[in-house]
Amino acid sequence: MAEISTSRLKELLQRTAGPAPWYWKTFPAFNSVSGQRFVWTHHGEQGPLAYLISLGLEQEPEKPRLALNTYCRPFPVPPSRLGIWCPEGRSIRFTCFDPDQLKAFDFAEIAGWLSSRANACTPPLSRLPILKSLSAFRRLCTRSRCRRSCAKWMN
Repeated sequence: MAEISTSRLKELLQRTAGPAPWYWKTFPAFNSVSGQRFVWTHHGEQGPLAYLISLGLEQEPEKPRLALNTYCRPFPVPPSRLGIWCPEGRSIRFTCFDPDQLKAFDFAEIAGWLSSRANACTPPLSRLPILKSLSAFRRLCTRSRCRRSCAKWMN
């Protein structure tokens, strides 16, 4: 295995998003295609929104468009989408959103949903569950449904 320099390793780690809520400051801030700037907000460690991380427009952070619970990790999906991955039972769930399509909501509206890992009023563009077991993952990838789902992510 090739050695990696300490500075290169530090650079890679600084660009890696850790799981919500512990590493929310590592989540990527971004601009959507329409030029809207989105930012992440941590809602504290106590109260009804404890450990929740929300995504909102920079000028309206109090109007969330996406809410993430524990263990979620956002990542950019080129050219202009937002991906979220999180554990879900015996699989890892990937979801993909178009930030410009995310509608604002009031936390009171989704209070019952907050048991879910990623919460939005706008449905994702796609969802893709990946089984944690390598043999199960290989079986899943041979199915045409999985290939179509993967293709959606790339388009």
